[in-house]
Amino acid sequence: MVMTRAIALCLVPTDEYSYDRILKFRRAIYQNHDLIGLGIEQQYYFTPHITLGYFGAIPSSEDLPILSNHFTELNQQWVDNETQAFWVYKAELHKFDDMTHYYRQPDWATFEF
Repeated sequence: MVMTRAIALCLVPTDEYSYDRILKFRRAIYQNHDLIGLGIEQQYYFTPHITLGYFGAIPSSEDLPILSNHFTELNQQWVDNETQAFWVYKAELHKFDDMTHYYRQPDWATFEF
């Protein structure tokens, strides 16, 4: 997935049960009264992904077709390749002040599936 300032790997749940579990987990976070009180809101539709990197600048119009071709070629290596499956067993609350430095405190929330 190519976003305005980032490139990400999209994740696809393997079955309805897996998708339902992650949606319930997400709702538990965003419907938590303590977080709502802090002003934390759900702002986007659910797109499970892993961010691979951020663009320092938005690519120019001339570079977009080249960038698109590179991503298409890379993506073709993974299409219909079920051996790339992996499981998520744990989620942790992390904070970031900018997109290059994520951190957490030992007493912050952790959720194990």
